[in-house]
Amino acid sequence: MSWNFLLQNGRYNALLNRLPTLVTLLLVGFLAWQLAAWTLLLAPLPMPRLSAATASANLPATADIQADSRSDLLDARQIAALHLFGQVQAAPVLETVVEAPETRLNLRLAGIFYRQDSTALALIAEGSAPEQVYREGDQLSGGVSVHQIQMDKVILARAGQLEALSLPRESNSRKPAVQAASGGDGGFASAAAEMINAKAVAELLRDQVAANPAALEQLAFAAPYMAQGQFAGLQLRQGRDRRLLGRLGLRNGDILTEVNGSPVTDPIQGLTMLQNLFSEDQVQIKILRNGREIPFVFLLTQ
Repeated sequence: MSWNFLLQNGRYNALLNRLPTLVTLLLVGFLAWQLAAWTLLLAPLPMPRLSAATASANLPATADIQADSRSDLLDARQIAALHLFGQVQAAPVLETVVEAPETRLNLRLAGIFYRQDSTALALIAEGSAPEQVYREGDQLSGGVSVHQIQMDKVILARAGQLEALSLPRESNSRKPAVQAASGGDGGFASAAAEMINAKAVAELLRDQVAANPAALEQLAFAAPYMAQGQFAGLQLRQGRDRRLLGRLGLRNGDILTEVNGSPVTDPIQGLTMLQNLFSEDQVQIKILRNGREIPFVFLLTQ
């Protein structure tokens, strides 16, 4: 078949005339397909919708998250508690010494048991009344309170003003009343211990103190005894029951210097020893009376 025959054929000529249109349509279709493909590649994918059950199953529980947070916090605290780089020492807090003019109140400072913490004690007498033990913050009569206890004086607060109550000045030639009280037998004549059956008194005190711890101070009490500003023992004082000390062979004003072989070295230790006596079967004490040391043995359960 020659080219001349094809050119002379009318059908073939019509096909050739339509060929550009067909090619154009194919190109347009191809370009549209390419454009759609690029659009799908560049467009963001939609987020899938999850049901409530699926979401709760896939997401971690809030309690688990909180538990993990607490676990991390505990681990951090445990590591901090090891003090891997040492521990900072807090600087000691020094109490400011207050200066105040001397008070004109009818008060007498009999002694001071000084400590740098809140356990300091002051022995103060109001007028002709016997001395009583006061701590910082305690109230006296007339709206007066103990503001601060120093080594040689007590600072009082009255009507918003501070006043000082100082220890009386004593002569250096005066010897302390209990100079040898803590020195064993030195200076005192040895005496045989007096045996006293104190079972009835002990039972009375046990019953009343168990019902009311403050009852002991109402029956009889002990106050720190000071000599030239130094603690020298506990001075026994009669309370509401004026016969109680006598039933034990003791007198008002006796100074307790030793309990069960242990010297009474400070008020807090001495008062603690007295509170623990009720659990003993037998108590041995030493009393200083008119410069003479007297031993006693109390039988509490016989």
